Amino acid sequence: MPHMLPLPQIVDTPQGRFMVWEHEVIGQHLARERQWEPVNLELARRLLALGEAKNVLDVGANLGAFAVPIARMGLGSVHAFEPQRIVFQQLCGNAFLNGLDNLVGYEMALGNPPASPQWIDFPDPDYAREFNPGGLSILSFSEHDRSRATYFKDGSKKTRKVRYASLDSLDLPPIGLVKIDVEGAEELVVRGAVNTLVKNRFPPILFEAWTAEWFGEQKKALLQCLEDFGYEVSIAGEYGVAQHESRTERCSFRYDEATKSMVFP
Repeated sequence: MPHMLPLPQIVDTPQGRFMVWEHEVIGQHLARERQWEPVNLELARRLLALGEAKNVLDVGANLGAFAVPIARMGLGSVHAFEPQRIVFQQLCGNAFLNGLDNLVGYEMALGNPPASPQWIDFPDPDYAREFNPGGLSILSFSEHDRSRATYFKDGSKKTRKVRYASLDSLDLPPIGLVKIDVEGAEELVVRGAVNTLVKNRFPPILFEAWTAEWFGEQKKALLQCLEDFGYEVSIAGEYGVAQHESRTERCSFRYDEATKSMVFP
């Protein structure tokens, strides 16, 4: 008998309709709070308003909690990258649920491979039990990994082959915003996107910047990489905003540590 996944529930939120699993962290949050990281969506909207290009790259799209509401704004196309087959299918299902023909999904991992594209091993957990599949990345099981102990209860560390490429190897439309959330591999994505960033006049970048101790080295290298490319970085809790020094128009905000939120003028 084939292994079956749990049936999803459909959650209606102001950000869109989503197929989710109750046992999975983002699905739980959407079902309970009816939203996911609304401040990031507002920040993305404001950053997109600054430039002519309105197309967005969502690197590490997961089930589409960022990509779907951004695509629903109708400003441009959203190109969403997700390497996990089951999660990618969930992403595409959520795009279909919302009637979005401007959300383009790519079942692949992004980084900075020596040759592009290629195929690499990526964690393949039991999605019927996995609490946080979005916590897996191309660094899982590597010497840099510090947080994968709970993902594979039987210790098997199963993997499957996924396509691995750089952004620079892809034919993409003009880009107005890049969002990167790839669990510690953000620097690899940036280094594999140098030509893309230059071609698009260094669009703003939203990225995850964990405060966890194990992420310290990767975070330091990522910030240095962005600064070397001329980006000025602001850290707001566990997220970062990079805006290039060559761009005269900026999105202004401050981070309120007491309320853990961004305040816009």
